[in-house]
This record gives sequence, C-alpha cells and structure tokens, in this order.
Amino acid sequence: MRVLMLAAALAAAAPATAEVAMFSQRHFQGARYNLESESPNMSFSPRSIRVVEGQPWQICPRPFFGGDCRIISSSESKLSLPRAFSGVVRSARPAPGAAPAASPQKEEGEPKSKDTAPKS
Repeated sequence: MRVLMLAAALAAAAPATAEVAMFSQRHFQGARYNLESESPNMSFSPRSIRVVEGQPWQICPRPFFGGDCRIISSSESKLSLPRAFSGVVRSARPAPGAAPAASPQKEEGEPKSKDTAPKS
C-alpha cells in the first residue's frame, strides 16, 4: 500500500510534459506564447523565455528545426538571440536527448529492463 501511495505522489509531483513560455517583452511581460510539445512551423519574436528547470528546449531560426538552433536550459528574462534568428523563433521543441520528465519508481522486485543496465 505504501509503495502505491509513494508512486502516486511521485506521479503527481512530476510535470507530465516539458513546457516553455516565450514573452514579447523582457522580464516575462507582454504577449505570451506557450508550448507543451514541439512546434515545427511558428513565428514569434521573444524578448524573454521561461522553461521548466531540468527540461531544456531547442529554439530554431528556421521552420522544421532548421538553421543554427539554440538550446535554452534555464529561463532568461533578457533573451538575446543570435543574428541568424533575425529576432524571430520559427520552430521549437523539447531539446533532443534531454532527459524526459520524471516517472514513478518501479516497485521492488520488478525486473530491470535491458536499457537500464550499465554499459562498459
């Protein structure tokens, strides 16, 4: 019973998805553009950006994740984009290879999957 309660508490505490909020003005002010999943073709001119800690996002200057993309791993109240962006984010997604949101622990006695075995 305790294991089930612990698993339920962990699931409730962990964010289900990565999230990013881009703002049209510095210091998280102005028009807001929220994303919870990838957006391969968008157009927004952010001056600040907020991400969930530990869930970095990739923003790109061209649609479909093209161009010299940038990884945002922490919130920035005064976002300064490289020249290639021309001030506009054209696509965004959770950073490739980033650790997914936390998931509940397996119960004791459950076999580990082959993917969790240490590599030598």
